[in-house]
Formats: sequence, structure tokens, C-alpha cells
Amino acid sequence: MTTENIPAQILENGSRFGSQPAYWVKTDADWVSTSWSEYADLVKVAARSLMALGIQPGQVVTIIGFNRPEWVIADVAAMA
Repeated sequence: MTTENIPAQILENGSRFGSQPAYWVKTDADWVSTSWSEYADLVKVAARSLMALGIQPGQVVTIIGFNRPEWVIADVAAMA
């Protein structure tokens, strides 16, 4: 089954790969993983938050920030 867009792929991977690592973040001492299901949940929460702020389909969203997982989560949430 192929998905038609990036948000749908993230959500599908959340169900399909569950607790497997989606990405890793370097902390001061270690690398910490985030699972696919956790990543998908973060995208859902961020997307709902954008809707609660009144963002409508087709509106422009600008993300200003450093290269961090939160940036990507916000980007996928805006697409969703």
C-alpha cells in the first residue's frame, strides 16, 4: 500500500513500526531515540494545535528555528 503524502506516511509508520526508533537526538551524554508511534503522536498533537489556533487548509505556515526534531514535527503537522 502506498500513501499519498508525507503526513500519511508518518502516521502509517507509527502504526506499522510502533516502538521501533524513528529518529535519534544527541543529548549532552547520549543519543536518545523517539519511536515511530511517539513521532506520529507528536505530529497529531501539533496538527491539532495548529487547527486550534485557527490555521485553515491552504494557509501558509512559517517555521523559524534551528535544525531540531520539533522543526520537522511542526513541518509535517502543517502539511497534515
